[in-house]
Amino acid sequence: MQLDRQRLIHGKLPVINRVTNDHLAISTTPTKVIEYATLEPVAGSDVLQIKKTLKGNSILDESHANTIVIDPYKYASRNLKPGMIIDFAYYDHGNGMRDAKAGEIRWIHSEHEFDTTKAPRKLQQPKKVKKTRHEYSDKLDYDLNQKRVLVVTGARDRVQDLKAVVAKHHGVFYSLDASMEENVSSSKIKRAVKDADLIVVCIDRIHHRISQLTTHHAKRNDRPFAIATTTSNTAVERAIFRALNGNNAYESSGQDMAKYVSAD
Repeated sequence: MQLDRQRLIHGKLPVINRVTNDHLAISTTPTKVIEYATLEPVAGSDVLQIKKTLKGNSILDESHANTIVIDPYKYASRNLKPGMIIDFAYYDHGNGMRDAKAGEIRWIHSEHEFDTTKAPRKLQQPKKVKKTRHEYSDKLDYDLNQKRVLVVTGARDRVQDLKAVVAKHHGVFYSLDASMEENVSSSKIKRAVKDADLIVVCIDRIHHRISQLTTHHAKRNDRPFAIATTTSNTAVERAIFRALNGNNAYESSGQDMAKYVSAD
């Protein structure tokens, strides 16, 4: 960085004139990220392991034999424990699992967003069906009372269907188009979050950076939020219910309809 020490911010910090990396060696080795992996215990051992992800699209999900062992003592300050959700990055030299096992934890998702007592449901690819009109019969009984619901999704073709879901529960629908990651800035997400009463993030067709930024701004602005692992009517309807009632952001594996009953 090139600093202008004649121009100071708050009288102390020099202004950055230019950022350059001309003198640095640029790595051409591609980086891959295993997103939303669940830390699991290893029987009879103090170490942990990751064997699958919520998205079901990583090298771990290609075979039951693909496992990465993680030593909690290597990340002592992080207080790793079973049930936590992480992103794991590695350099891809073309050696498959050997490269993956040499990686590092890139991100640890907030613990309170997850039910750490149960394994999250594995993402299933939605079946393509022929659409008619944007009609929806609600399966859950709750009233949004005109609350503004922000749905962050990369599925443009699902927006009208999701709008019908929110309308059925007497809410006001807003959407943030996250189909192109480079067009979604942190400030844009922040503004959208501030204008909403509660937020639903559909993670199946967006970049993990966008989901991380959205949950970050939701917490900073005290907005209730929940995660939908698929951009389906049912998943979004349930996510709205969890956000509205202060439940876990993620739906735990095997969660039945009995969980979706309002306290009153």
